[in-house]
Amino acid sequence: MSAPTTEPVAGATTAGATAAGRGPGLLRTAWGFGRTRVGAVLAGIVVLVAALGPFTAPYTPTEFIGLPYQTDVDGAVFGTDNLAATC
Repeated sequence: MSAPTTEPVAGATTAGATAAGRGPGLLRTAWGFGRTRVGAVLAGIVVLVAALGPFTAPYTPTEFIGLPYQTDVDGAVFGTDNLAATC
């Protein structure tokens, strides 16, 4: 005797299944949660700040802006360190 086989009924689909027979993808499922959207927005803000930061910085990363250990330098709230860079 052979084991009984189960075949899908023609035209019947399960909830959320696509035409290919698979359920919704991982990203589509995750996007349905509010916390995923919040995380995506926060990550986008971080990337945007990192991309626009060099265009808004008053000095280059290697520029000396004052003497070492000076406290009254414009643009350096905490003064300068031993390399005359901002702290």
